[in-house]
Amino acid sequence: LFESEAQRAQRTAEVAVLADPHRRVRLAAIDALGRFPERSGEAFASLAAVAIRGDAAEAAAASLLRLPEGAWDASQARAMSDALLS
Repeated sequence: LFESEAQRAQRTAEVAVLADPHRRVRLAAIDALGRFPERSGEAFASLAAVAIRGDAAEAAAASLLRLPEGAWDASQARAMSDALLS
C-alpha cells in the first residue's frame, strides 16, 4: 500500500526477471561463474565482458566479487569500472 518509488521499481524488476525464463537462466549462469575458483581466470573474462556490455551488470559485479583477486585482469579494470558506474 505505502511503498516508495524505489520499492516499486525493485518489485517491477523482480517480476520482469521471473516472467522471462531465459533471463532467469542467464542470471543463474552469471552467478555460477563466480563459484568456480579453479577456473577463475576464464570466469573473470566472461563476467567482465557481461559487465562491460551492461547486460546484467549488477549480477556480473556480484559474481566478480566472489572470485579471488589474483584472477582479476587489471587491463579490463577501467572499462569495467566505467561500465558499472555509468
